[in-house]
Amino acid sequence: MGRRMLDAYFTKIHPRYPFLDRDHLFNLHERAQQHDNSPQPTSLSHRFDVFRLNMVYAVGGTLLKITDPLCEAQAETYLGVALRDVAVVQDAQSLSTLLTIEGLVLLVLYNLRAPTNTGIWYLTNLAMQTCIDLRLHLEAEYHDAALSPTQTRTMRRLFWSAYVLDRFIALSFKRPFSIAENDIETHIPDDTGDAGDGVGPMWRRFIQIKRLESRIQTDVYGLGEPLAHRRAKIGPLLNAVDTWAKSVESSINLTSSERVYLRLQWNSAVAQLLRPFLSTMPADDPMLARCLHAAGHVCALFREMHMREAYGHSFVSAHITFITGVTMCYCLFRASSIGQLGRLLDHRVAHHLRACSSTMFIIAERYHRLRKHRDILEDIIGRIMDARMGEGGLSVTESSTADRVASPEQTAESSSSRPQFSQLDFVAVQSLLNLAAQQEPETCTSPAASTVAATPDAMKEHHQPTNVMLPPSWPTLDFNATGSWDVDRYSLEMLGRMISSG
Repeated sequence: MGRRMLDAYFTKIHPRYPFLDRDHLFNLHERAQQHDNSPQPTSLSHRFDVFRLNMVYAVGGTLLKITDPLCEAQAETYLGVALRDVAVVQDAQSLSTLLTIEGLVLLVLYNLRAPTNTGIWYLTNLAMQTCIDLRLHLEAEYHDAALSPTQTRTMRRLFWSAYVLDRFIALSFKRPFSIAENDIETHIPDDTGDAGDGVGPMWRRFIQIKRLESRIQTDVYGLGEPLAHRRAKIGPLLNAVDTWAKSVESSINLTSSERVYLRLQWNSAVAQLLRPFLSTMPADDPMLARCLHAAGHVCALFREMHMREAYGHSFVSAHITFITGVTMCYCLFRASSIGQLGRLLDHRVAHHLRACSSTMFIIAERYHRLRKHRDILEDIIGRIMDARMGEGGLSVTESSTADRVASPEQTAESSSSRPQFSQLDFVAVQSLLNLAAQQEPETCTSPAASTVAATPDAMKEHHQPTNVMLPPSWPTLDFNATGSWDVDRYSLEMLGRMISSG
């Protein structure tokens, strides 16, 4: 079982976070299997080796449990053994501060797929701040004559592994990056890796797309500039993302599964770039359709990864799936407002909606706290499909106007053929999308003006809208409990206003 957990780690995790020495870990595993009864060394380096091996077992065990529910891997047991000596991560500073970073990254990797994610952003931030203290973000640090090529490679891999985790988690939690892009000087590692090292050309391209996503987050989502200035940056950023995608497609050194994963990253970046501007785009804007299809491809590729291989999803993938699903529904609601739902909701988009639904069902079976998110998304998708089946009636805006002048008999007669969603649904989906896009909804006060404590009672008692209530079937979303989304006061207050306790 230990070998299976190691194989799972080095097959699924190591290609994206290659900071561990593969041969060293397998040697530690072989020695552990010999059941040597002689007194074990008590040196700090040996203690850290024990911690490192048990953490790899724990991470590999979580992957096996996700992909094979009948697997007997006891990830929590190995985590408990590792945490008995977790102080070695702090003590490692006396041996090598790099080991401290390594220990923190291992703890983050476990928490990515653990049922709870308490403190994960703080662990990642601490790892990155330690990298900055060691000046690993500066290229000159890697050209010290006292460093061997192996040491230089390890330092560079450790920094970029911590960087990718920092970006993943900061984007999911809507927290600031630990280091700005402009402050990073060190080079991205070359494509080549040692024979049998498990690191190929995908890693370099993976880092490149994360850097592009960081630029998008900084240039487009920052609220310090007018919307028009931020929108002017769409063209250059979209060209950069598409150019990266072309380089991936032309590469001959990538496996089919690596291409699928990188294609997912590309479409996710496109959706991230266009999402903040959807509410200001005309309903027939080609960019709205581009965002719809990009979000759809993310869901389809996630399902393909689940079907074709044993994919160990994390809360980051759950967050991406939910947000891209809401994005698709919002784009379709916008198209419906001008009677264009049938044009956009073709068989391909319908397939993508089903892929989003099935992927959320798969993830929610693992993370029970996400079942509320799954149910709400399923409700929205159902309303979209009902609207498509009943299309041919009036649009949302038109129907609300016509109802005021139609007779009761005409209203009752037309209600059965009208789309099964309303302006209420539109507002609900837009509020969820605003939450994801870090945009301030028009009906809410600004974060600076908010003085309501972020508690359920406070959210019920203060600032409840009198004219906006969501369908009673929609349960209250507890983003704080999932550990997967933002938990700041402003977002909780916004969510409390828009979603009833049901």
